[in-house]
Amino acid sequence: MIFEIDPVPIRMVLFDFGNVIAHIDHRRFTRLLTNQNEQGIERITRRLFGPATPGELLETGHISQSTFREDAMKIMGVHPSIDAFDTAFNGIIMSPIPEMLELIIDLSPHYRLGLLSNTSAPHFEQVISRIPVFERFDQVSLSYEVGRMKPDEAIFMDAIGKHPGSPASILYLDDIIQFVDAARGLGMQGLHVEEPIRAASCVRHHLLPPEHPLEK
Repeated sequence: MIFEIDPVPIRMVLFDFGNVIAHIDHRRFTRLLTNQNEQGIERITRRLFGPATPGELLETGHISQSTFREDAMKIMGVHPSIDAFDTAFNGIIMSPIPEMLELIIDLSPHYRLGLLSNTSAPHFEQVISRIPVFERFDQVSLSYEVGRMKPDEAIFMDAIGKHPGSPASILYLDDIIQFVDAARGLGMQGLHVEEPIRAASCVRHHLLPPEHPLEK
């Protein structure tokens, strides 16, 4: 994996969360609560998390967790307890990626760090904010707080506005190329994370050269 760093020095590394810092799988939610086959799981997942769905409304802060719960149970045709539902919903977010956690720790003394995520209040409060490296982030931009989801310009501008430097001094990491392109269109530098382990190694190679000690 190779990417070119612009002449403007990187001052902040801005991370997406899902499939960059931790593995996620929206299908797991349906799989945990229903007996659907894979085709049924795919169909229900699209109705839950595609455009103009309860998932999108939740992640843009337009409906509450309880409303999402009611709508999702109707779509899935199940009536689990609230605890069982919420456990399955949080199960969308799976194990953190150790190499990315280590990268965040190693970057922290030398660079400003940010998190930019399409996510919901329950996922942020119950899972994301509890990951071991969360306190390393200097700023956070979340879709449910901004009211817009990537690739909408508003959520990227929220991150840019919180950063004391120029957009060109931000390196943005995301597993979805359209989101990386959106960040680049606003002046940021970007890396498409196709394989998190390789991406972590690439960023480490470019931003943490051992022969040049850095300061934040």
